[in-house]
Amino acid sequence: MCGRCERSGRWCHKTGPLKIRIQKNVRGQRIDLNTTTTGTVSETEVDEVPRATLQSEQVAQLFEHYLNVLACWYDLNDFDCAFARIVGREAQHSVLLLNAVLAFSAIHKCRTGQSSLKDLADDYHARCLRLLIGLQQSDPAVSDGTALAATCLLRSYEILAGE
Repeated sequence: MCGRCERSGRWCHKTGPLKIRIQKNVRGQRIDLNTTTTGTVSETEVDEVPRATLQSEQVAQLFEHYLNVLACWYDLNDFDCAFARIVGREAQHSVLLLNAVLAFSAIHKCRTGQSSLKDLADDYHARCLRLLIGLQQSDPAVSDGTALAATCLLRSYEILAGE
Protein backbone atom coordinates (compact mmCIF):
# COMPACT_ATOMS: atom_id res chain seq x y z
CA MET A 1 0.00 0.00 0.00
CA CYS A 2 1.32 3.50 -0.78
CA GLY A 3 1.78 6.03 2.01
CA ARG A 4 -1.09 8.25 0.89
CA CYS A 5 -3.58 5.38 0.85
CA GLU A 6 -2.25 4.00 4.12
CA ARG A 7 -2.85 7.36 5.83
CA SER A 8 -6.38 7.60 4.43
CA GLY A 9 -7.28 4.00 5.22
CA ARG A 10 -7.69 2.97 1.56
CA TRP A 11 -6.23 -0.05 -0.21
CA CYS A 12 -4.15 0.30 -3.33
CA HIS A 13 -1.81 -1.85 -5.35
CA LYS A 14 1.11 0.60 -5.38
CA THR A 15 3.49 -1.25 -3.11
CA GLY A 16 6.78 0.22 -4.24
CA PRO A 17 8.19 3.62 -5.04
CA LEU A 18 7.42 5.06 -8.44
CA LYS A 19 10.17 4.28 -10.90
CA ILE A 20 10.58 6.21 -14.10
CA ARG A 21 11.89 3.89 -16.79
CA ILE A 22 11.94 5.31 -20.28
CA GLN A 23 14.10 4.26 -23.15
CA LYS A 24 14.04 6.08 -26.42
CA ASN A 25 16.33 6.57 -29.32
CA VAL A 26 17.09 10.28 -29.62
CA ARG A 27 19.39 11.41 -32.42
CA GLY A 28 21.11 8.05 -32.45
CA GLN A 29 21.66 7.94 -28.69
CA ARG A 30 19.92 5.55 -26.37
CA ILE A 31 18.38 7.19 -23.31
CA ASP A 32 17.86 5.10 -20.20
CA LEU A 33 16.32 7.20 -17.47
CA ASN A 34 17.05 4.63 -14.78
CA THR A 35 20.56 5.96 -14.82
CA THR A 36 20.84 9.57 -13.77
CA THR A 37 23.28 11.99 -15.27
CA THR A 38 24.29 15.45 -14.27
CA GLY A 39 24.29 16.73 -17.83
CA THR A 40 21.77 19.19 -19.11
CA VAL A 41 19.74 19.18 -22.28
CA SER A 42 19.66 22.31 -24.39
CA GLU A 43 16.37 24.18 -24.83
CA THR A 44 16.26 23.14 -28.49
CA GLU A 45 16.49 19.46 -27.57
CA VAL A 46 13.89 19.89 -24.84
CA ASP A 47 11.44 21.35 -27.32
CA GLU A 48 12.02 18.54 -29.82
CA VAL A 49 12.01 15.60 -27.39
CA PRO A 50 10.23 16.25 -24.06
CA ARG A 51 11.30 12.94 -22.52
CA ALA A 52 14.96 13.77 -23.08
CA THR A 53 14.78 16.52 -20.47
CA LEU A 54 14.48 13.86 -17.78
CA GLN A 55 18.13 12.99 -18.43
CA SER A 56 19.09 15.96 -16.33
CA GLU A 57 19.25 14.98 -12.67
CA GLN A 58 17.69 18.28 -11.58
CA VAL A 59 14.79 17.96 -14.01
CA ALA A 60 14.22 14.32 -13.04
CA GLN A 61 14.09 15.37 -9.38
CA LEU A 62 11.57 18.12 -10.15
CA PHE A 63 9.42 15.68 -12.10
CA GLU A 64 9.59 13.14 -9.28
CA HIS A 65 8.70 15.87 -6.77
CA TYR A 66 5.60 16.65 -8.82
CA LEU A 67 4.58 12.98 -8.96
CA ASN A 68 5.24 12.23 -5.29
CA VAL A 69 4.23 15.49 -3.60
CA LEU A 70 2.26 17.89 -5.78
CA ALA A 71 0.01 15.73 -7.96
CA CYS A 72 -1.85 14.56 -4.88
CA TRP A 73 -2.99 18.18 -4.33
CA TYR A 74 -5.13 17.81 -7.44
CA ASP A 75 -5.92 14.14 -6.83
CA LEU A 76 -7.22 14.66 -3.30
CA ASN A 77 -10.72 13.38 -4.13
CA ASP A 78 -9.83 11.52 -7.31
CA PHE A 79 -9.33 7.83 -6.63
CA ASP A 80 -8.06 7.41 -10.20
CA CYS A 81 -5.23 9.88 -9.46
CA ALA A 82 -5.50 11.53 -12.88
CA PHE A 83 -2.98 14.28 -12.21
CA ALA A 84 -0.37 11.81 -11.05
CA ARG A 85 -1.11 9.06 -13.51
CA ILE A 86 -2.33 10.76 -16.69
CA VAL A 87 -0.55 14.12 -16.44
CA GLY A 88 2.64 12.35 -15.38
CA ARG A 89 2.46 10.09 -18.43
CA GLU A 90 1.39 12.78 -20.90
CA ALA A 91 4.04 15.24 -19.69
CA GLN A 92 6.63 12.89 -21.15
CA HIS A 93 5.15 13.52 -24.60
CA SER A 94 4.00 17.14 -24.36
CA VAL A 95 6.42 20.05 -24.10
CA LEU A 96 3.57 22.25 -22.90
CA LEU A 97 2.57 19.94 -20.06
CA LEU A 98 6.15 19.12 -19.08
CA ASN A 99 7.02 22.81 -18.76
CA ALA A 100 3.93 23.37 -16.61
CA VAL A 101 4.82 20.43 -14.34
CA LEU A 102 8.42 21.60 -13.98
CA ALA A 103 7.40 25.23 -13.31
CA PHE A 104 4.97 24.17 -10.58
CA SER A 105 7.46 21.76 -9.03
CA ALA A 106 10.36 24.23 -9.13
CA ILE A 107 8.36 27.06 -7.54
CA HIS A 108 7.12 24.73 -4.80
CA LYS A 109 10.66 23.62 -4.02
CA CYS A 110 11.72 27.27 -4.11
CA ARG A 111 9.02 28.17 -1.56
CA THR A 112 9.98 25.25 0.68
CA GLY A 113 13.66 25.91 1.04
CA GLN A 114 15.48 25.81 -2.29
CA SER A 115 15.31 29.48 -3.24
CA SER A 116 17.96 28.94 -5.92
CA LEU A 117 15.25 27.37 -8.12
CA LYS A 118 13.31 30.64 -8.55
CA ASP A 119 14.91 31.56 -11.87
CA LEU A 120 14.45 28.04 -13.20
CA ALA A 121 10.78 28.07 -12.16
CA ASP A 122 10.30 31.42 -13.90
CA ASP A 123 11.95 30.11 -17.07
CA TYR A 124 9.67 27.06 -17.24
CA HIS A 125 6.66 29.28 -16.52
CA ALA A 126 7.57 31.73 -19.30
CA ARG A 127 8.22 28.90 -21.76
CA CYS A 128 4.87 27.33 -20.93
CA LEU A 129 3.04 30.63 -21.33
CA ARG A 130 4.61 31.14 -24.76
CA LEU A 131 3.40 27.69 -25.78
CA LEU A 132 -0.11 28.33 -24.45
CA ILE A 133 -0.36 31.68 -26.20
CA GLY A 134 0.70 30.05 -29.47
CA LEU A 135 -2.06 27.44 -29.39
CA GLN A 136 -4.81 27.51 -31.98
CA GLN A 137 -8.35 26.27 -31.32
CA SER A 138 -7.69 23.35 -33.67
CA ASP A 139 -4.56 22.16 -31.82
CA PRO A 140 -4.90 18.70 -30.22
CA ALA A 141 -3.67 20.11 -26.89
CA VAL A 142 -6.86 22.16 -26.68
CA SER A 143 -9.22 19.28 -27.35
CA ASP A 144 -7.44 16.54 -25.38
CA GLY A 145 -7.21 18.47 -22.11
CA THR A 146 -3.46 19.10 -22.18
CA ALA A 147 -3.88 22.88 -22.31
CA LEU A 148 -6.43 22.79 -19.49
CA ALA A 149 -4.15 20.69 -17.27
CA ALA A 150 -1.21 23.00 -18.04
CA THR A 151 -3.34 26.03 -17.19
CA CYS A 152 -4.33 24.50 -13.84
CA LEU A 153 -0.70 23.76 -13.00
CA LEU A 154 0.37 27.27 -14.00
CA ARG A 155 -2.34 28.73 -11.79
CA SER A 156 -0.89 26.81 -8.86
CA TYR A 157 2.54 28.11 -9.86
CA GLU A 158 1.20 31.68 -9.83
CA ILE A 159 -0.41 31.23 -6.41
CA LEU A 160 2.86 29.98 -4.94
CA ALA A 161 4.95 32.61 -6.75
CA GLY A 162 2.68 35.42 -5.54
CA GLU A 163 2.79 34.59 -1.83
